[in-house]
Amino acid sequence: MGPRDLAWWVAIVAAACMSAAIIVIGARFLLAPESGAEGFGLPSEAGPFLTAKGIRDIGTGLVGAVLLTTRRFRAAGWALIALAWIPLGDAVVVLAWDGSEILAYAMHGGTAAAMIVVGTILVRGRARDRSPSTARETSVDAEG
Repeated sequence: MGPRDLAWWVAIVAAACMSAAIIVIGARFLLAPESGAEGFGLPSEAGPFLTAKGIRDIGTGLVGAVLLTTRRFRAAGWALIALAWIPLGDAVVVLAWDGSEILAYAMHGGTAAAMIVVGTILVRGRARDRSPSTARETSVDAEG
């Protein structure tokens, strides 16, 4: 196993951990919204929006979990890249509402960066999946 294959397997594990973590975070917003708000970087006066965030987070985690368990790794990678907008938006919200700058940049910004890196590795696939014959077969399948 080469370094690229190792990176791919690490990305699979990281994507699974990200999916599980955001489901847990979503459940926290449903079960203990005030605590979830503080961990998010905002005051807890947001009321029903905290519940909406919990539901959004659980749904987001389920998307990743379903794609990974059905072995749709490239689709999971694209989903991670696309869903990285969520933590970027969260960072903007925290900063706009005078929330914690550390949480905005480190947690939300860091999460978005990690999602993009892991997603890119999954989209690229394993080294053995990118052999010239596989690439040719994939392009023929896409055309026909």
